[in-house]
Amino acid sequence: MSSQNNSLIRPVLTLVGNSRGETALAGLRDGLASSRRLLRLAGTLAGTKTPASAADIVLYRDFEMELMSRNHLNLVCAWPGIIERYVSFDAAQAGGTGTPATVGAPTGEPAHYPARLVAGAGPLTNGENIFLFMPYAVGVVSTNPADHFSMELIDVGGAIMSQIVWPGVAHLFEPGSQLEIIGDTPPGLPVERAIYAQSLLHEAGHRFGPWRVIPAQAPGMALGPHFGSFEFDTLGEISTDAMAAALVPERPDLMRVTALQRIFAFARRGFSANPTAARINEDNDSWMGACLWKRFRSAGAIRLTPFGWEWNDAAALAVYTALLNEVDAIGRRILGRTPDEQLAQVREWMNAQLPRDANGRFVLPQCLREAYYAMRHLPEQPSIRPPVALPITTRNVEFRINGNA
Repeated sequence: MSSQNNSLIRPVLTLVGNSRGETALAGLRDGLASSRRLLRLAGTLAGTKTPASAADIVLYRDFEMELMSRNHLNLVCAWPGIIERYVSFDAAQAGGTGTPATVGAPTGEPAHYPARLVAGAGPLTNGENIFLFMPYAVGVVSTNPADHFSMELIDVGGAIMSQIVWPGVAHLFEPGSQLEIIGDTPPGLPVERAIYAQSLLHEAGHRFGPWRVIPAQAPGMALGPHFGSFEFDTLGEISTDAMAAALVPERPDLMRVTALQRIFAFARRGFSANPTAARINEDNDSWMGACLWKRFRSAGAIRLTPFGWEWNDAAALAVYTALLNEVDAIGRRILGRTPDEQLAQVREWMNAQLPRDANGRFVLPQCLREAYYAMRHLPEQPSIRPPVALPITTRNVEFRINGNA
């Protein structure tokens, strides 16, 4: 093996923790910039769904998937053309002045990379987290755009689709819809490519509008990590998913993948322990999945027939477009108001979306509970088994790669 190829494979060892977070962030950023294929993170890491805890993982950066998915998106339009749709939407919503509301938003392709878990120990390998978001994963707060990058765990996302979502679709939907949904992005490479392509649009959406978080929140937005985080995160996720669907309508396959993942995987987590509400009162992705189901049912995007549920792309797109306009209008209306006023207006909108119990807590729509009960034979979280066992050392990895047996 040539020394050049060997440098691409040799792991980057990074100590991650609050005391070394900035060093860890720089090391990982350098590893990505120098095209390292294997990246090891050992220490304290925070996932998007799990708190900071001890972890030791080795990630495989999938360059081939990265190139394939980006090229697949370019079939719709080159990236500058795609991002111009976001800029134009933001400017129009800001009053049509021609000046985007998101001043200084990065307009290049997101620094978002596809990765697979090669080895791992700790909660980041339990199938609950589908991506790592820097700099927060290493305990650093920064408004420097260069510090904001992320890694999509495409093998975890693929496992969610193949072990939970697609079996659920096959169990609940009528045959024609099954072919339209699963046949367009079957398990394996096609659905993983769609997951990563959708994640690029998702990360781009986090740069625009009143709910943006990259590289910083919108001026005047009082909701966030320290106040109203559940509400802020929920509307932020709705906003960016809806932007992807409404602004890139040429890719309904991406819309289906993300919508059905939210409905049949994220919103269903915790159903066996709490069949009334699952986790929709605690997890923003879960709440959004339940909301999507209710809106899809009302609009005819998901319709019950004698042969099972039927899917309708046009109706689903109309729902996403309506949601985008609603949450964007709420966000712009509340900017600059007091934190309590902002939270009250967001909660008013959310309370109108889902049923609630006598204590005012959200509950799952009855028909969604019935669908989840019919899926009770399927897991709520995927089974993830990294192929390489830990502990490992740099020496034995390099020894095997170099072939000096």
